[in-house]
Amino acid sequence: MARLGGYDEKRQDAEDASKLRPGIHGQRIAQPVHRDRRDQAGSPANIRQYVRRRNGGSETLPPLQIPGDKEELHLLFVGRISYGKGVQYLLKAVRHLLDQGCSVSGTIVGDGWYAEKLRALCAQLGIERSIRFAGQVPGTEMDAFYDTADIVVVPSVWPEPAGLVVPEARRRGKPVVVFDAGGLPEWQAHMDGIYVAGHADVANLAQTITDAAFGKPGTRNARAGSGRLDLIDDLRGFIQLIRKEAARL
Repeated sequence: MARLGGYDEKRQDAEDASKLRPGIHGQRIAQPVHRDRRDQAGSPANIRQYVRRRNGGSETLPPLQIPGDKEELHLLFVGRISYGKGVQYLLKAVRHLLDQGCSVSGTIVGDGWYAEKLRALCAQLGIERSIRFAGQVPGTEMDAFYDTADIVVVPSVWPEPAGLVVPEARRRGKPVVVFDAGGLPEWQAHMDGIYVAGHADVANLAQTITDAAFGKPGTRNARAGSGRLDLIDDLRGFIQLIRKEAARL
């Protein structure tokens, strides 16, 4: 079992999944983040302080770089590779875009025990040539990954209290697409170029990526109905995976 400095990734992912509780009609609804925690992470003062620190002392963000009608759209994910981070939905959205005739590729920066599951999903979807798993990358090299991306996607399905990848990407002039989960949509109130897709909705994620590519005004989408089935199916697979791993202990 992978551990980093005593940190148990599989146990954390199980805890992340447990935060998705049963709701009406079998829907899984993210439990709200403790308000004190969200307020502390996402207060305007703390956001301004973070942006200043990461942006050379300035609160002014660079102009948004709109990909437009590029020959190929390049997507980027940055973070721990876990179920709760929702990379599986990004991969399915890539397949959806390819099926619509879009030329799209993606880079996954980060590592974690769920990475092999995602590689298998790439094979199942037939997108191995479109997705690059970069593994862990030193912080000093991250700007180069942001700079070569057209859109950064933060598809977390668990309630992120803040999601600092969002301002990191926007600091490099990139549009960011997030799921409607936790505090992620709240970045729209503090900076432009933030697009919100319906929670765990693959089709809506693909459409929102397209909107971001052409610079359409970002809107906060309501939780979309089709996303319920995506999330329920994926949770079933995740529960089976957890049971299999637990049996091996």
